[in-house]
Amino acid sequence: MVDAQKERIISVIENMYFVAIYDLPLEVYKPICDLNRYKNTPHMPLTDEYSAYTNTTSGKDFLEAAKEVYWKKLKDGIFQSPYYSLFVDESTDWTMVQHLIIYITYLTNERRGPCATKFIQLLQIRDGTSQSMYDVVTSLLAYMNLSMTKLVGFGSDGASSMRGIREGLSTKLRRHAPHLVDIHCIAHREALAANDASSYFEELQAIDKFANKIYSWLGKSTKRHGELKELMESFQVTRLQVLQIYHIRWISRGKVMERLVKLMPSLLRHWELVEKKMYEMATIFQVQFCIHLLADVLIELNKLNQKFQEDHVDITSIGTILDITISLLHKRFLRETFGAGAMHTSSFLNKTQQGTLEFADCTSIVHIHELRCENLPKSQRSGTLDDCITLGKAFVMKVIDSLNARFKDLPIFNAAKFFSPRNYYEDMDDRDSQTRRWLTCLCEKFISGGLLVVDNIKCMGEIDEFICTMYKSYPKMHMFGTWDLCGGEIEWFKGFPCLTQLWQAILVIPASTAVCERGFSKLNWIKNEDRSRLSLKTLDMLMFISLSAPHALNEVDWNAIYDEWKEMKTRKPLPL
Repeated sequence: MVDAQKERIISVIENMYFVAIYDLPLEVYKPICDLNRYKNTPHMPLTDEYSAYTNTTSGKDFLEAAKEVYWKKLKDGIFQSPYYSLFVDESTDWTMVQHLIIYITYLTNERRGPCATKFIQLLQIRDGTSQSMYDVVTSLLAYMNLSMTKLVGFGSDGASSMRGIREGLSTKLRRHAPHLVDIHCIAHREALAANDASSYFEELQAIDKFANKIYSWLGKSTKRHGELKELMESFQVTRLQVLQIYHIRWISRGKVMERLVKLMPSLLRHWELVEKKMYEMATIFQVQFCIHLLADVLIELNKLNQKFQEDHVDITSIGTILDITISLLHKRFLRETFGAGAMHTSSFLNKTQQGTLEFADCTSIVHIHELRCENLPKSQRSGTLDDCITLGKAFVMKVIDSLNARFKDLPIFNAAKFFSPRNYYEDMDDRDSQTRRWLTCLCEKFISGGLLVVDNIKCMGEIDEFICTMYKSYPKMHMFGTWDLCGGEIEWFKGFPCLTQLWQAILVIPASTAVCERGFSKLNWIKNEDRSRLSLKTLDMLMFISLSAPHALNEVDWNAIYDEWKEMKTRKPLPL
């Protein structure tokens, strides 16, 4: 094809690529081409005939070519990385098709660059068993020519099919990679800890039901929404919506409780006028106490959760972040003055010293709501202030115990501080002792199963100069920041070959599968109710381009996509 034809084809490729990166329906591809031709955009096909490649079928060919170009680049980049980790999650879309989503974390720039986590492929599985998952995962790794010996980390949501000790997917993979670090998503664990704690208390389960009852009561009623909006304005409350608790969502409960606290003046006033049963429930002291308590506790856990949902969590910080959260919970709820420093709980306890809850509206009229001390259904507690505080302390203790119980792998995370100078002791003897303990823990993990990933003896031989250099040259820096400065320096690979190799393995260890959840959100956005018949091949291409290909159009290699497309099959020449 001559250059003029090539320019016209690249122009329509650009249109289709634009459709894909912005998750637009494929049907808009031809109208976009028509619009550009109408506006006399340079290098557009002169007609809309089939040979002009402005139809959806031709557009899919362009997508296939674009995906293939960046799939090859991604595959080569992962292959050159000394180590990689898998993120795997399973879900069923709204058409009841089961999918397995795969992400990989690896080191860029031929092992010397920063970590990258990329969507690899969307796979269809015949069922949700670990064997089915194992078959498609190992087939994918074989197709990508990735050795199992380079697989150092596996992240999942903790389902039995993923982490079962006998036949879970991680167990099957560990037979090929005995050194594999199997991580149950940290953000998921934190949410489960909160669920574990609340399951011990009938009162808190009743609050969950009441919160969802409020959501159902408001529903889609235009009248109720209108009345509530007017009351929010009268109490000078920013317009907010009542939220529903989703037990499968990580941070939904905390947002729901915080929202209820903010809406409470308007809700109480409305119920007082027209919904006596809801008002009677909401004016039980124990109900209000629990809502405010949950808002405060879950706000802290939500902060923790959100930090764990970043694409690249510094695993050396996990222990510290947990310690800070636990210390704050202990300080605010387990000391002599209950709720001190907890925004919602302390405010509630101050307001209700006289047994009432008072709110002033924008006209300075004070609305007083009498609170009754009575127990909730199935509750063995009387509902007095002392009983509520006892309940609150017991709940917070359960939260702390659940967090500790679900993070038993903290030693490996803490040992990774070996590569984080900001965690070094100032005293030389203490620093030497601590770093040797950390290194011993790491070496034991990566020499397990007789598969030698690192050389323990050589690592110990490099430790003194390595730690001294890190401490003097990069003080107070975290693991990723230090690698950004050291990874590109050839001297590090020559001077500390074994420790640098270990460092590379630690860098790609996963911490959270939040990226997989975002991937499934993307899937459901693309394969929506109006596009339910998308084939797996087309869906995978759209997801790959949207998630793993360049979004900046000036960074796209249009010539490479054109060359790939041209080689796919014999093409008809465009009429010029």
